[in-house]
Amino acid sequence: MLDRLIGRRLWAFALVALCITVIGTAWSFSAPLFSGLDERSHVIRAVGIGKGDLFGGAITDAERTLLQSTFPETGPVRSFNVPKWLREPAPGCAKITPAVPATCSEDRVPGSGDGRAISTAGRAAPYYYAPLGAVSLVTSDEAGVYLMRFVSCLIAALFCAAGFVALGRAGAGPFSVLGLAACLTPICYYLFGTVNPST
Repeated sequence: MLDRLIGRRLWAFALVALCITVIGTAWSFSAPLFSGLDERSHVIRAVGIGKGDLFGGAITDAERTLLQSTFPETGPVRSFNVPKWLREPAPGCAKITPAVPATCSEDRVPGSGDGRAISTAGRAAPYYYAPLGAVSLVTSDEAGVYLMRFVSCLIAALFCAAGFVALGRAGAGPFSVLGLAACLTPICYYLFGTVNPST
């Protein structure tokens, strides 16, 4: 009996995790690169950690002055060694500009080599970024960002599935499980499908 109960919970966990991963991954492919909330900064942080740069470097006074016009608190801002194509802001060209199509990022010519890039997530805890940084070692181009998005979605799906199983194990009725499912709104799947520790 205990084996059957454990088996059912594992199946429920796997099914919920799979469903959330599929939906979140679909969102990740539908959203333009770097259109997520501070996604470029989080990708820079993850790639930096993947390259062994856990804490990043201090930014220059000129960079700090430039940033203070849009980001008054520059304390968490750090710079990381990343591939040159990540330094160019063009991939986020469609961000907050509805008149510009998402295809504008295709006009950019990717650079080669490494360079320093600024991240506003510079002092965030490395736990979320470590698995994404490991994934960035597989490929260091835009396909790597999609791979990071997939891993981010998988992490979120595992936590959500654990919540569903824990709720079922606590003896909560079916309405509680439905209520938790209703909490997974489209914005949740959108965040799951981007590189963002809010997932």
